[in-house]
Amino acid sequence: MEKRREANNMMTMFERMWQEQRTMSKVVVVVERLVQRNGQFNGKKVSSYLRDYKAEILRCGILEGLQVTSFNRVSTNRLPGSIHEMRQKNPAWAAFEETMK
Repeated sequence: MEKRREANNMMTMFERMWQEQRTMSKVVVVVERLVQRNGQFNGKKVSSYLRDYKAEILRCGILEGLQVTSFNRVSTNRLPGSIHEMRQKNPAWAAFEETMK
């Protein structure tokens, strides 16, 4: 009985890891598309960049929690500190988006 429970736990962990890896692969694809199309986010044209980012990330079915945390991947090197602060204060996409604008 105990070995069966351990096997089930391992399968559950494997399934979670596989799902997380798949989700992160989707995030990478979204980021690559956005950066190719618009360049890295540099703090300018905030509304249009956020609109495109949100549309792309929703199209790929990425959950709201990752919408905010993965935004760092599209920003230039000089912005991550301030974006990190905004992410901490506004973990929900709507609040983050409003603060960015």
